[in-house]
Amino acid sequence: MTPARLTLSFVKSASSEDQIGFCDCEIAIVGRSNVGKSSLINAVAQQNNLAQTSKTPGRTRNLNVYQAPRERLLIDCPGYGFARGPEEDKVRWNLLIESYLRSRKTLIMVYLCVDSYVGPTELDIDMQAWLFQNHLPYTIVATKFDQLRPSERSAKQKKLCEILSVDSEAVFWVSARKSKGIDHLVLHMQKHLGL
Repeated sequence: MTPARLTLSFVKSASSEDQIGFCDCEIAIVGRSNVGKSSLINAVAQQNNLAQTSKTPGRTRNLNVYQAPRERLLIDCPGYGFARGPEEDKVRWNLLIESYLRSRKTLIMVYLCVDSYVGPTELDIDMQAWLFQNHLPYTIVATKFDQLRPSERSAKQKKLCEILSVDSEAVFWVSARKSKGIDHLVLHMQKHLGL
């Protein structure tokens, strides 16, 4: 069976939401620095180097815009939390994320990435609360699931779900490195994009 794939191409890196341009609808990926957003984008697109990955947190500093079929977009937001750079840059990135998420009327789903090994941080909890308070639809994506030993998966899953007050079935447990759970996530993205 052929793995599901979201056809994507990199368009531009935008320093404001005004630079993104028109689309029929879009989805966004948010998460703390070093949670694996770039690896996730590469996995759903089945392209190794579409999104630039780095061991240095905070390399995504603008809104990275990816074109999907039929005037649809995927937007990769800067990572929040720890990142190398001046404090004023971190403030700008956070304001950019909030401004983008609040202003785009064509935004139909936000994928909130949380490290399944580390578990939800205070910043993740704050982001979830902010999305809820601003009436933005979101889905939890638990990344790096392959880093959990089989013996600890159940406990880690239960704790993540308790902290974020979500059902385990509503979370996408994925490994970009091993392509685990990616098919289901791609189908979810395609459904919301109308593809």
